Amino acid sequence: MDFNPETNVLYTGDEAGYLQKWDLTILLDKLRANEDSHKARQEFERQRGQSEQGASQAKKSSQQSANKDSTFLTGVNAGESLEEQKYLDEDVVVSEPWKAHDDAINCVTFIPDIKMIATCAFDYHVYIWDAEGNKTEPVGSLLLGNKALPPKAKIDAE
Repeated sequence: MDFNPETNVLYTGDEAGYLQKWDLTILLDKLRANEDSHKARQEFERQRGQSEQGASQAKKSSQQSANKDSTFLTGVNAGESLEEQKYLDEDVVVSEPWKAHDDAINCVTFIPDIKMIATCAFDYHVYIWDAEGNKTEPVGSLLLGNKALPPKAKIDAE
């Protein structure tokens, strides 16, 4: 599994030899908006706390314990009733998986310099894929790490 931070695409391979792209743009935008909202709330609470310097020590300690109960994704403190962000299945756009290898894929790596994906599997092949296109055919292949082999060619065991 690997991730392209420029396009917000996650690449995964499975035990049946299928490769799949997952576009996480919508989900990550929601998470960023949620994080920004949480930071703004924290800043507001911090500024409000500074203006109320005359508050009792008990109130300060209860605010500190409430901050410890804050959840990671929602930023909602225990006992508060703020509107939560809705996460939907449609937030992740999944491409149709394609048969990339004849055996289980054990590594998927995004190569940002050339915008390619490299996969290797227990079928003894390393394939190179175009990360930007929707092509289901490899653009190159390696055999045993150092021998060039045309895509989809059979291995000579001898």
